[in-house]
Amino acid sequence: MKKILASIALVLVSISTAHAGKPPAVNFNGDEYAYRATKSSAHQYTPADQADLSSYKDMVSFTFAEEVKTKSDLKPFAEKFLAAYNGKGKIIKAIAGPDPRDPSLFLLATMTTSDKSSEANMFLISVENEAGVVMNYSHRIYGKDQSKAVMDWFNANGHKMESTLMSFKEFPKAKAFK
Repeated sequence: MKKILASIALVLVSISTAHAGKPPAVNFNGDEYAYRATKSSAHQYTPADQADLSSYKDMVSFTFAEEVKTKSDLKPFAEKFLAAYNGKGKIIKAIAGPDPRDPSLFLLATMTTSDKSSEANMFLISVENEAGVVMNYSHRIYGKDQSKAVMDWFNANGHKMESTLMSFKEFPKAKAFK
Protein backbone atom coordinates (compact mmCIF):
# COMPACT_ATOMS: atom_id res chain seq x y z
CA MET A 1 0.00 0.00 0.00
CA LYS A 2 2.84 2.43 0.85
CA LYS A 3 4.43 1.71 -2.54
CA ILE A 4 1.14 2.49 -4.33
CA LEU A 5 0.70 5.77 -2.41
CA ALA A 6 4.30 6.71 -3.07
CA SER A 7 3.83 5.99 -6.80
CA ILE A 8 0.64 8.06 -6.94
CA ALA A 9 2.39 10.94 -5.14
CA LEU A 10 5.30 10.77 -7.60
CA VAL A 11 2.93 10.85 -10.58
CA LEU A 12 1.02 13.83 -9.14
CA VAL A 13 4.27 15.74 -8.51
CA SER A 14 5.43 14.96 -12.07
CA ILE A 15 2.14 16.18 -13.55
CA SER A 16 2.12 19.41 -11.53
CA THR A 17 5.78 20.09 -12.37
CA ALA A 18 5.20 19.49 -16.08
CA HIS A 19 2.37 22.04 -16.17
CA ALA A 20 3.90 24.56 -13.77
CA GLY A 21 6.45 25.90 -16.27
CA LYS A 22 4.10 26.52 -19.20
CA PRO A 23 2.58 30.01 -19.31
CA PRO A 24 -1.19 30.17 -19.72
CA ALA A 25 -2.88 30.85 -23.04
CA VAL A 26 -4.02 34.38 -23.91
CA ASN A 27 -7.17 35.46 -25.70
CA PHE A 28 -6.57 37.88 -28.53
CA ASN A 29 -9.02 39.18 -31.11
CA GLY A 30 -11.55 36.47 -30.26
CA ASP A 31 -9.10 33.55 -30.52
CA GLU A 32 -7.15 31.61 -27.92
CA TYR A 33 -3.39 31.75 -28.47
CA ALA A 34 -1.24 29.03 -26.90
CA TYR A 35 2.31 29.61 -25.69
CA ARG A 36 4.77 28.01 -28.13
CA ALA A 37 8.33 29.14 -27.44
CA THR A 38 10.65 31.89 -26.33
CA LYS A 39 13.01 33.22 -28.98
CA SER A 40 15.41 36.09 -28.31
CA SER A 41 13.40 37.07 -25.20
CA ALA A 42 10.11 37.21 -27.18
CA HIS A 43 7.53 34.84 -25.70
CA GLN A 44 5.58 33.57 -28.70
CA TYR A 45 1.91 32.51 -28.92
CA THR A 46 -0.08 31.25 -31.90
CA PRO A 47 -3.65 30.00 -32.41
CA ALA A 48 -4.29 26.28 -31.82
CA ASP A 49 -4.31 25.48 -35.54
CA GLN A 50 -0.94 27.22 -36.10
CA ALA A 51 1.41 25.28 -33.82
CA ASP A 52 4.24 25.10 -36.39
CA LEU A 53 6.30 28.26 -35.93
CA SER A 54 7.89 27.85 -39.37
CA SER A 55 4.53 28.32 -41.09
CA TYR A 56 2.29 30.36 -38.79
CA LYS A 57 0.04 33.12 -40.12
CA ASP A 58 -0.78 34.93 -36.86
CA MET A 59 1.39 35.33 -33.78
CA VAL A 60 1.31 37.36 -30.60
CA SER A 61 4.52 37.78 -28.63
CA PHE A 62 5.48 39.55 -25.42
CA THR A 63 8.88 40.95 -24.48
CA PHE A 64 9.39 42.42 -21.03
CA ALA A 65 11.58 45.23 -19.74
CA GLU A 66 11.51 44.90 -15.97
CA GLU A 67 13.55 48.08 -15.55
CA VAL A 68 10.54 50.03 -16.89
CA LYS A 69 8.25 50.36 -13.87
CA THR A 70 6.12 53.47 -14.43
CA LYS A 71 4.48 55.46 -17.21
CA SER A 72 7.23 58.08 -16.89
CA ASP A 73 9.82 55.39 -17.79
CA LEU A 74 7.86 54.40 -20.87
CA LYS A 75 8.58 57.20 -23.35
CA PRO A 76 12.40 56.78 -23.29
CA PHE A 77 11.93 53.00 -23.50
CA ALA A 78 9.56 53.34 -26.50
CA GLU A 79 11.96 55.75 -28.23
CA LYS A 80 14.84 53.32 -27.68
CA PHE A 81 12.72 50.47 -29.08
CA LEU A 82 11.83 52.53 -32.17
CA ALA A 83 15.50 53.45 -32.73
CA ALA A 84 16.55 49.79 -32.39
CA TYR A 85 13.83 48.69 -34.83
CA ASN A 86 14.65 51.38 -37.40
CA GLY A 87 16.23 49.78 -40.45
CA LYS A 88 14.86 46.29 -39.76
CA GLY A 89 11.68 46.92 -41.70
CA LYS A 90 9.45 49.59 -43.18
CA ILE A 91 7.74 51.72 -40.55
CA ILE A 92 4.11 52.23 -41.55
CA LYS A 93 2.88 54.18 -38.53
CA ALA A 94 4.10 55.27 -35.10
CA ILE A 95 1.76 56.87 -32.57
CA ALA A 96 1.96 57.80 -28.91
CA GLY A 97 -1.17 56.94 -26.98
CA PRO A 98 -4.78 57.23 -28.02
CA ASP A 99 -5.07 60.18 -25.59
CA PRO A 100 -2.35 62.88 -25.90
CA ARG A 101 -2.88 63.82 -22.23
CA ASP A 102 -1.88 60.29 -21.19
CA PRO A 103 0.70 58.91 -23.63
CA SER A 104 1.11 55.69 -21.68
CA LEU A 105 0.70 53.52 -24.77
CA PHE A 106 2.79 53.57 -27.91
CA LEU A 107 1.93 51.81 -31.16
CA LEU A 108 4.26 51.00 -34.00
CA ALA A 109 3.12 49.37 -37.26
CA THR A 110 5.80 47.91 -39.52
CA MET A 111 6.36 45.60 -42.44
CA THR A 112 9.25 43.16 -42.76
CA THR A 113 10.03 41.11 -45.84
CA SER A 114 12.15 38.03 -46.52
CA ASP A 115 12.47 35.71 -49.51
CA LYS A 116 9.75 33.40 -48.19
CA SER A 117 7.28 35.74 -46.48
CA SER A 118 6.33 39.24 -45.45
CA GLU A 119 4.89 40.29 -42.12
CA ALA A 120 2.61 43.01 -40.90
CA ASN A 121 3.79 43.76 -37.35
CA MET A 122 1.95 45.89 -34.86
CA PHE A 123 3.77 46.63 -31.61
CA LEU A 124 2.02 47.92 -28.49
CA ILE A 125 4.46 49.34 -25.94
CA SER A 126 3.05 49.76 -22.45
CA VAL A 127 3.60 49.34 -18.72
CA GLU A 128 1.62 46.40 -17.38
CA ASN A 129 1.95 44.56 -14.07
CA GLU A 130 4.73 46.98 -13.07
CA ALA A 131 6.95 46.10 -16.04
CA GLY A 132 7.48 47.48 -19.51
CA VAL A 133 6.06 45.19 -22.16
CA VAL A 134 6.23 45.11 -25.93
CA MET A 135 3.32 43.16 -27.35
CA ASN A 136 3.75 42.28 -31.02
CA TYR A 137 0.94 41.05 -33.24
CA SER A 138 2.32 39.59 -36.49
CA HIS A 139 0.33 38.62 -39.54
CA ARG A 140 2.52 36.67 -41.96
CA ILE A 141 1.83 36.20 -45.67
CA TYR A 142 3.64 33.67 -47.88
CA GLY A 143 3.95 33.45 -51.66
CA LYS A 144 4.03 35.86 -54.58
CA ASP A 145 3.47 39.61 -54.27
CA GLN A 146 3.68 39.25 -50.50
CA SER A 147 4.70 42.89 -49.90
CA LYS A 148 1.63 44.12 -51.76
CA ALA A 149 -0.52 41.57 -49.89
CA VAL A 150 0.79 42.89 -46.54
CA MET A 151 -0.03 46.48 -47.49
CA ASP A 152 -3.50 45.34 -48.61
CA TRP A 153 -3.87 43.59 -45.23
CA PHE A 154 -2.85 46.79 -43.40
CA ASN A 155 -5.36 48.82 -45.42
CA ALA A 156 -8.17 46.36 -44.68
CA ASN A 157 -7.32 45.48 -41.05
CA GLY A 158 -4.92 48.06 -39.63
CA HIS A 159 -7.44 50.27 -37.81
CA LYS A 160 -9.27 47.32 -36.26
CA MET A 161 -5.99 45.79 -35.07
CA GLU A 162 -4.89 49.13 -33.59
CA SER A 163 -8.08 49.22 -31.52
CA THR A 164 -7.71 45.56 -30.55
CA LEU A 165 -4.14 46.10 -29.37
CA MET A 166 -4.89 49.36 -27.56
CA SER A 167 -7.73 47.73 -25.63
CA PHE A 168 -5.88 44.48 -24.79
CA LYS A 169 -5.89 43.76 -21.04
CA GLU A 170 -4.78 40.10 -20.60
CA PHE A 171 -1.04 40.71 -20.36
CA PRO A 172 0.90 37.79 -18.95
CA LYS A 173 3.26 38.60 -16.10
CA ALA A 174 7.00 38.50 -16.74
CA LYS A 175 7.44 36.02 -13.90
CA ALA A 176 5.30 33.48 -15.80
CA PHE A 177 8.30 32.89 -18.09
CA LYS A 178 10.95 32.36 -15.42
